Amino acid sequence: MGTQPEAALTLRQLQSLRIPCFNTADSLLLASNKIESLQHLEKTALPIIPTLLASFPLPSDFAQSKLGWPMIMKTINGAQGSGVFIARNEGDYANFMRALRVTKSK
Repeated sequence: MGTQPEAALTLRQLQSLRIPCFNTADSLLLASNKIESLQHLEKTALPIIPTLLASFPLPSDFAQSKLGWPMIMKTINGAQGSGVFIARNEGDYANFMRALRVTKSK
């Protein structure tokens, strides 16, 4: 169906035609943003894992002091597992930061 914004436009069009849709455009967009999803869950008083929103680059000692090893690292946007990485130690963390640096420079 393309990107999330394109899919959301399609869903909105279907909804405007009163065609039943299992997910709404808003739920699709919410699900595509990991931080926004966690913030939404937190508002409902559901338990969520400790989370740290950070800018790149973030020193490993700071992240480790807040979350400990292992930690799951995610880019803000992504779907179906894209942008998700596990850092079991400082070496894994450094590899993720290097990958982000390459991605940001493109």
